[in-house]
Amino acid sequence: MTKTENQSASIKPTRFRQFVGTGRFIEANTFLNIHKEEVLHRDCVDVVQYYGCMYIQHLKSGLFYVKPRTYKTLSRAERFVWDKYKEKFINN
Repeated sequence: MTKTENQSASIKPTRFRQFVGTGRFIEANTFLNIHKEEVLHRDCVDVVQYYGCMYIQHLKSGLFYVKPRTYKTLSRAERFVWDKYKEKFINN
């Protein structure tokens, strides 16, 4: 991660667009090497990691996975995560 990417990932998002801007694609194996306690979907090939240790899994089918469901687009999955956890970002 470059210095600029690292800075954007460390800025606390208070709006949806800011949250989306912190997302970074990394390979599933790299993610698991860093986050050994996490368990990914068996078809996960990449992970989009966001501020606050939030992440969305990208499956080999092209779908995006956030427990307990899949999404056709990354933007819909991002909206789900934001709507579910935005209070955590804004109030902490």
